[in-house]
Amino acid sequence: MNKEIQLLWSKIENRNMLNENWFLCDIKEIVEAKKVKYCFLHEFSYNKTAKVTYAEAINFLKKKEVNFINCLMSALKNAIDGYELGAYFWECPPVSKKTINKPFEFVVTKSDALTDIKQQDYSAYEEYLNKEENYFNYGCSFLVLDQDEGKLIIPTLCYSRTETEEGIKTEIEDYRNISEFVYHSPYSQSSEFWSEVGRVLEEELNKGGVRWLSTYGLEVHYLSVRIDKQPKYYQHEEYKQLSEEEKTSITEAKKTIGTKKALVGGAIALFVVILTVIGLVLWKGSKKKRG
Repeated sequence: MNKEIQLLWSKIENRNMLNENWFLCDIKEIVEAKKVKYCFLHEFSYNKTAKVTYAEAINFLKKKEVNFINCLMSALKNAIDGYELGAYFWECPPVSKKTINKPFEFVVTKSDALTDIKQQDYSAYEEYLNKEENYFNYGCSFLVLDQDEGKLIIPTLCYSRTETEEGIKTEIEDYRNISEFVYHSPYSQSSEFWSEVGRVLEEELNKGGVRWLSTYGLEVHYLSVRIDKQPKYYQHEEYKQLSEEEKTSITEAKKTIGTKKALVGGAIALFVVILTVIGLVLWKGSKKKRG
């Protein structure tokens, strides 16, 4: 297993501003020819580095931290240009509230099947893309069909205009997978999109249990970032495994759900009893009046 360290610098001007955060992308490991693992480092003025945690990454995404989002996009582009992976699956390790302070990292895995898809198809998501509230947003999120699975975040349609001899030509940007999104999305959209990913991931983690953050794209040919309760489509075996803390998180989440169901069931049963008693009282009252 070959290992290599390469630093990717996010191309941001005014780097010396004192209030800026600055990051390095660490190519943590060349897992195999078609798979690369990345993580992120803080760069401090006194030349010491520390890994960016999951909690920090979520916060940076939510707050649209320019340097972090640029560093993330640089890493995703590096997988295409530096390692010639073409289209790929993007997968992060499982995370819970108990393990949110572990390092944030991800693996990109080359996919010939994704590369063979030549045209985007967002028809499965038109219900969400055509909602009026999403006309002015750069990303939208919704429940997966099976609500027990998790949520999807997709970029809204982005239109580009090109001047041709025949006049102005309007086209929809190609977002058929994350590789295409990295190259075709304007920064204004990518920052909003990743902010929505951070917001929804935090929201999901607050519900308890474990979540897996990834992309797939072989069923619907349009980028969606998945936040799942199971690694249903994962390619990287290591990330399918749970730590003991994450197993505990799942157990606790199940207990909480069980408790809530028991409380709801008890409340319904009590309500039925109350209605029954009221019915009996009214019936007896009406019987006395008739007597």
